[in-house]
Amino acid sequence: MTEEREFRKGERKGCDDAYEYVLSLDARPRDVTVTVPGKAPIRIPNLTGKMLLRLLARGWGDRVAENIKKAVNLRLIGKGMGDWPLRK
Repeated sequence: MTEEREFRKGERKGCDDAYEYVLSLDARPRDVTVTVPGKAPIRIPNLTGKMLLRLLARGWGDRVAENIKKAVNLRLIGKGMGDWPLRK
């Protein structure tokens, strides 16, 4: 029960952090470079939160969360930490 509670707490924090990040992009848009496998990198000036969400939805449809978890797992595995969730 405690592990489940900690797991949910971590998920909630991650969700809150992502929400705050998207809001921060609306307040202060940033220049970003998007890399699509097999294509040249694309520079997007002044990316806002709404633009980011639209790009994710167009690229991944209803699989946004699944693809973000894959990206996180690649970084974790690259650091030798295993895949998410780290506590199993």
